[in-house]
Amino acid sequence: MDDLNIWPSFGFRKNPYGTEELRPDDEGSTLLVGRDTEVRRLQRLWYSSTQIATLEGPIGVGKTSLAGVAAFRAMQSRINARSELIVPLNKTIQFDADTNALTRRIFFEIGQALLRHESTLRNCGHKVPDLNDLRSWINTPIFKGGSAGFTPVTIGKTTPSPNSTSGFSESGFEEHITYILESTFPSDQSGSLVGVIDNLELLRTAGAARDCLNVLRDTVLRLPGMRWVLVGATGIVKTAVRMPRLSGKVADPIQVAPVADEHVEELIKRRLSHYQTGDNSQPPVNPQQFHNLYSISGKNLRDTFKHAQDISLWLADIHEEGRSAPANPVEAWIRDQADYDYISNEMTSAARELFDQLVESDGTIPIAVLSDDPDTYPQKVRYRVQILERLNLAESVGTDDDLRFKIVRLTALGWFTHYVRSNR
Repeated sequence: MDDLNIWPSFGFRKNPYGTEELRPDDEGSTLLVGRDTEVRRLQRLWYSSTQIATLEGPIGVGKTSLAGVAAFRAMQSRINARSELIVPLNKTIQFDADTNALTRRIFFEIGQALLRHESTLRNCGHKVPDLNDLRSWINTPIFKGGSAGFTPVTIGKTTPSPNSTSGFSESGFEEHITYILESTFPSDQSGSLVGVIDNLELLRTAGAARDCLNVLRDTVLRLPGMRWVLVGATGIVKTAVRMPRLSGKVADPIQVAPVADEHVEELIKRRLSHYQTGDNSQPPVNPQQFHNLYSISGKNLRDTFKHAQDISLWLADIHEEGRSAPANPVEAWIRDQADYDYISNEMTSAARELFDQLVESDGTIPIAVLSDDPDTYPQKVRYRVQILERLNLAESVGTDDDLRFKIVRLTALGWFTHYVRSNR
């Protein structure tokens, strides 16, 4: 077995259990399975409304992949019809409390997408201005990576061509992008670019999220020729967008549930088939085992892919050591991870009660649900969470500064412990 890359030995050209989000391209579209309903809802919103789309769902459920692939599929359908395009940005953008840095990244990604899809836009009848200046701008050292210092955009002000001076390069880039978008997409019905801004929970408090969204509302969220998808964990988006300045501008969140059981084996079969080098490939975790692992892991798709990778590396070590692989590698690996007797002895009855609540709630609970009164949180909730965190059974997302923006979720070990306990 190759010391550096185990996958060819199993018959694959690439890791079929990768945890990275699906790209908005042909491969991503091929590998997205079980999301037709959500894709259709998102596309209907883009074609029928001017509201900003939002997605909510458990962490690791595949929200970001869904948004990017939905935009790519929308583009492909319009290419075939040779009509107004909806075009995805090349990369997902992460929320950042540093709104200047966030705005710079967004404008840089818009510029990159315009360059990448220039010929496609022209072929479908869009009147794209000359992009040579934009190409030169983005390829200069100060702009590569979106590192230039931009000033706030002036919506509606057109700039036929950029000045070549470095000073104007920093202050005029956003205006030039705005001009290109206005020219390429002159009305709401003439298509758009689609940008995905992900992980709203990274802003840690509802106040920080609202401050960020207030800035974006007056800049990038008002750009012509742009549609947006704001993505966050369950309950986070609703909390963040409840402010007067966004009233009527943001659509109700599309709820993204875990991939349904009937689609899971097809989902992994699609990946294994896509990455295999021949018909004799031997996946370390086969579709039935993957489905079982998915159920044990609380139907968290990203975690399941990670576990499948870990099991694959574990099996590679066993093979290298000359030992026989277990008949049921998923079962054996999970029991190797979870020391149930130790955990059971360390968990208090109150912590066990919270643990059971998490299991019954599909692994995630907003802290506000556990403690409606912030004054009672330290006595009733915090110490239970801390016990579960110390045992690595649960983790918190957010801070105690704003309980409305904090959630607690089971870790992988938490799900494994629940599985072992249920099968004793």
